[in-house]
Amino acid sequence: MKQLSWAPVSAAMLIFFSVSISGQNKASSIRKSLSDPSGKDIIVIADKGDWHGTMENSLHSIQKAKEKGAEICFLNLQETSDGEIICFSEDTVGRLLDGSGKVAEMSLSQIRSLRPREYRGPEDLQTVPTLQEAIAYAGEDILLEVEPCKLSNKVRAIVKECGAIDKVIFRGEDKPSRGGLYIPVVSLDGKKPLKKVKAALRKHPVAVEIHFDSEDNPYLQKALQKISGKARICMDTGESACGSYRDPVDNSRTLDIWYPLISKGATMFFTNQVKVLKNYLASGAYESNGNITDIV
Repeated sequence: MKQLSWAPVSAAMLIFFSVSISGQNKASSIRKSLSDPSGKDIIVIADKGDWHGTMENSLHSIQKAKEKGAEICFLNLQETSDGEIICFSEDTVGRLLDGSGKVAEMSLSQIRSLRPREYRGPEDLQTVPTLQEAIAYAGEDILLEVEPCKLSNKVRAIVKECGAIDKVIFRGEDKPSRGGLYIPVVSLDGKKPLKKVKAALRKHPVAVEIHFDSEDNPYLQKALQKISGKARICMDTGESACGSYRDPVDNSRTLDIWYPLISKGATMFFTNQVKVLKNYLASGAYESNGNITDIV
């Protein structure tokens, strides 16, 4: 396979990029960072929270994402039969809860009567949360990202009612209310991808998330050039959306996954491996072999 030519990134630069955003109001600092399209600090998005050993999209997964240092937590949304917007991965409950049925045909109370199949955490954080509860729990420690799809109007209304326009990022095709945060997703494998990138940038997003099946994609370099300086570049290494660059299952391939994407200009990562990525950015272990050998 043809290899892309990556620009070198020094150890000092990577150490600088990985400095944690801190302060009394972390959410405010993250928003400030997002507003700088040329910012070099790396922003980590925890897909469904940090769900290892707990339930996806739960308050506990948000807590763990905070503890691991993620700046943003992505949550899946579903609507119950009684009109509640809940944070839940799938349209049926069977994989995650000890029951069966479609979320759309069950009330919030019915769903909450079921127990998580995998959960190791505080009793009060294991309930399937509503979007309102997730926003309240995130507080000023972490931003949330959602992909509302057909639920856009209801989700926007909830975000507005919660006073969280500047705390919830909308991912996908729909642009949020004025003043909101927006990350469009553009596939470089479809028709006229560069026109889609241009259209996405007209909506003034904080970042553009790009997907590609292969690093040999002929539009990749041009797309990155178009986005650079206008919005941050976001890559999803958790869901096979960046060719062969996918979250490592252990610590032996960190150099192969994130280093080349950072070299290409990516400053936001959608990941299922928050701890591995955060430790990779902070470790400096890549100075010798590019991979983390000791995870604290």
